[in-house]
Amino acid sequence: MITLDLDWMDLELAFRDTTDTESYIDRNNEELVSVLPGFPDEIELRDMIQIAGDQYVRIAPVNTNFSKTVLLQFIKQLSGHAILKKLELAEAGVGSYAKSIQILRQDKEVLQLYYRFEQDSLWSHILEALASAGIEPATSPPEPELFEEAVAAAA
Repeated sequence: MITLDLDWMDLELAFRDTTDTESYIDRNNEELVSVLPGFPDEIELRDMIQIAGDQYVRIAPVNTNFSKTVLLQFIKQLSGHAILKKLELAEAGVGSYAKSIQILRQDKEVLQLYYRFEQDSLWSHILEALASAGIEPATSPPEPELFEEAVAAAA
C-alpha cells in the first residue's frame, strides 16, 4: 500500500465523470491524468500510460446503479419519516430514480440529508476503490457539504 497526497475534488470529478474522459492516478507524482477523446494530446497520453505500466491506475466512474443503490439505502434509513411512503411508492416502476428525486425536492430538509448521505457514500466508494488499487490517501475526504445552494435551487 502506498500513501499518496491526492486532491479530493479532482477525485470526485473523475469518479462522477459521465463523459468519455478516462482518468488515471499517477502513482509517481500524485496527480490525476485525464485523457479526452479527440484532443490533440490523446494519443500521446495513451502511449505514455501504456508504456508506464502500473504507474497509472485507471479510475472507474460511478454509474447509475451506484446512484440508485445509494438512494435505496437512504430511503431505508428514513424510518418513520412522513415522506417515506411517497418514496417507497415511487421506487416501483419505470423512472423510479427520477420520481424519487422529485419527491425529495419537495422537502428541503430531507433533500439536504440525501445530498449529505450521497456525498458520504461517494467518499466511501472512492476510499474502497483506492484501497483495492493499493493506494492510501494521505488525507481524509472532506466532510460532506451541506449543499444549501443546491437545495435552494432545487426547491
